[in-house]
Amino acid sequence: MLNNFVKEHAYRLSQISFRGSNLTIHPLRNIRDFFYVGNITVGTPPQEFQVIFDTGSSELWVPSIFCNSSTCSKHNRFRHLESSTFRLSRRTFSITYGSGRIEALVVHDTVRIGDLVSTDQQFGLCLEESGFEGMRFDGVLGLSYTNISPSGAIPIFYKLKNEGAISEPVFAFYLSKDEREGSVVMFGGADHRYYKGELNWIPLMKAGDWSVHMDRISMKRKVIACSGGCKALVDTGSSCIVGPSTLVNNIWKLIGATPQGSEHYVSCSAVNSLPSIIFTIKSNNYRVPGQAYILKDSRGRCFTAFKGHQQSSSTEMWILASSLFFCQMLGERIPLRRVKTMTKTLSGKNMLNNFLKEHAYRLSQISFHGSNLTIHPLRNIRDLFYMGNITIGTPPQEFLVVFDTGSSDLWVPSDFCTSPACSKHFRFRHLQSSTFRLTNKTFSIEYGSGTMEGIVAHDTVRIGDLVSTDQPFGLSMTESGFEGIPFDGVLGLNYPNISFSGAIPIFDKLKNQGAISEPVFAFYLSKDEQEGSVVMFGGVDHRYYKGELKWVPLIEAGDWIVHMDCISMRRKVIACSGGCEAVVDTGVSMIKGPKTLVDNIQKLIGATLRGFKHYVSCSAVDTLPSITFTINGINYRVPARAYILKVRGKY
Repeated sequence: MLNNFVKEHAYRLSQISFRGSNLTIHPLRNIRDFFYVGNITVGTPPQEFQVIFDTGSSELWVPSIFCNSSTCSKHNRFRHLESSTFRLSRRTFSITYGSGRIEALVVHDTVRIGDLVSTDQQFGLCLEESGFEGMRFDGVLGLSYTNISPSGAIPIFYKLKNEGAISEPVFAFYLSKDEREGSVVMFGGADHRYYKGELNWIPLMKAGDWSVHMDRISMKRKVIACSGGCKALVDTGSSCIVGPSTLVNNIWKLIGATPQGSEHYVSCSAVNSLPSIIFTIKSNNYRVPGQAYILKDSRGRCFTAFKGHQQSSSTEMWILASSLFFCQMLGERIPLRRVKTMTKTLSGKNMLNNFLKEHAYRLSQISFHGSNLTIHPLRNIRDLFYMGNITIGTPPQEFLVVFDTGSSDLWVPSDFCTSPACSKHFRFRHLQSSTFRLTNKTFSIEYGSGTMEGIVAHDTVRIGDLVSTDQPFGLSMTESGFEGIPFDGVLGLNYPNISFSGAIPIFDKLKNQGAISEPVFAFYLSKDEQEGSVVMFGGVDHRYYKGELKWVPLIEAGDWIVHMDCISMRRKVIACSGGCEAVVDTGVSMIKGPKTLVDNIQKLIGATLRGFKHYVSCSAVDTLPSITFTINGINYRVPARAYILKVRGKY
């Protein structure tokens, strides 16, 4: 059924118009054959920075004036007070590269790459750097996928693509050692002047991971590595070819390289006589001569670009520095690694405190009473789920979905889904929508209650008066575990970094496009059918609360996880005695915790096990004690009427 779907909506790469007028060609500078850097500007008026255009990462970052690391002092630093379009957030993140590490604060401002302009672009202001001493660039502009962004940002390429600033979803590099010829990065296609004949397209091994299958590595017509095929990552931000240590040791031996310190050197007079190394990818031979894989250090000595790594799995993997494949057109992208955020580390540093003090952003200043607030009704289904209607397509087709903070993807059933669960729900009729667009990307999600496998598509999605055009979403092809569930699909409200499809969640897309006035959504959930339940976008309506809202900080950006102080009953702590993590999830109807602690709670309330559930007498519900969840010093009392549910008339 997937083959039928894709056949019906074939998208051929040959159809991309590489010769269109809406193509941005941006010059790059070759820095000693190690890096290719280009200029961008940030802020209003613009401040210029020299950055690496890096396919191995997703983040854009530049140094801040608050960075007092020795490396920052030698580079251009962003003066945020001088920009009228600057906007601060309270989130932090960190990245570890092969050569160094940065810790940064998430901010927003206008970013320009030549004639391309991205307003309110999220990026990082570096507060601390290490390992970049002597580097000739100020920062990094990541060109990899959204899902590997440690800050949860939408990379600038994707934002420009989503906003229609580039004509085709393509970027390309032309890298040359010849200073007169020059090097470039292109956005919106590939200029035919930089290649002859047809471009060789290399398919990715899987969606979301920009890896390609490499057939072999050979020298003098003999295979020297990747003999049975292997995984290859192409990285424009690296100057090395990295592979398993045993195989790299053999290559060093074959070219006569000798170790000196951390590098392997050869005689500079012998470079021209060294054999070429052939990297065969999709049956295409990419010849790398000795002049390309031998580099010069600051003292003029010649060393090899090959580096060894300890293989952590049975799969052979290589990282290919695209800067060594000179005069080749690069169309694939690959992330190197992803690391967790460093909120706790940075929050204790004075430089961050100074920054936040200077740009205090108090949540109480958010205009909750503004007119640009969407209040969307939800239905309470047996106190188990709170669901609302959305529409997809042109003309609109209506679906009942769970608004779920525990996931990031939006999906509904497809016409091609033959699973029993799909047959009982509304299914999206893609042929009836004039704004429908298909991709070849597939994904799957496993929830606590079931699994789905689907294909990524784009169409217009409406939540009340909010409209997201060309919104990526999933069409389920198979479903299991959702039999008897009253909703058609799920609308995820979590961060982009946990999206299984790599899509931009609808809330983030609406926020980035300015469709909502403030980056806030809120729920009011009630058991009272007459009172009703709602989800709000753009703020919080004051009619749904009294007094001041209590704000609870996240442990780190990237998931709705908060620190919980304790769980108590009758003034005695019964769980989470030393503090613990708590995930706030609107898509579940349960309170989950460690089995031993939950067993103790079941015992304390007199619940008895029958099958897979624990039951209590319905007549005893009003006499059961409340359970208090203390979060950020605030007590949230949950009465028995809330934590006891009815199943077919039983509690």
